[in-house]
Amino acid sequence: VTFKVPGTNTDAGVKGFGVIFSDVDDAYSTTIEFFNGSKNLGIYRAPAAAGAAKFSLLGVHFPNETITRLKITAGNGLLAKGTKDVTDGGSKDLVVMDDFLYSEPAAK
Repeated sequence: VTFKVPGTNTDAGVKGFGVIFSDVDDAYSTTIEFFNGSKNLGIYRAPAAAGAAKFSLLGVHFPNETITRLKITAGNGLLAKGTKDVTDGGSKDLVVMDDFLYSEPAAK
């Protein structure tokens, strides 16, 4: 994911970014890696949904950095016909994304 000033092609950044993931079963399968240019700001893991809960929120705010791009990894398998999630007896954690939350993109 990269950011632009709304309505333009001007590169931009944000201070915070979050995603609501659905059905995270494996705490190591779903991550967001944040960057400020080429500087890696870290890899953060989405928490596994506990019990009957099916949604996990992963959001990070950097008060002293700007997020210019990020890489989202949602689960460790592809959603495809015949592929089963670990909760259905499969071997892959199939995760989907719902809402995206982020601060207003501003020019770098």
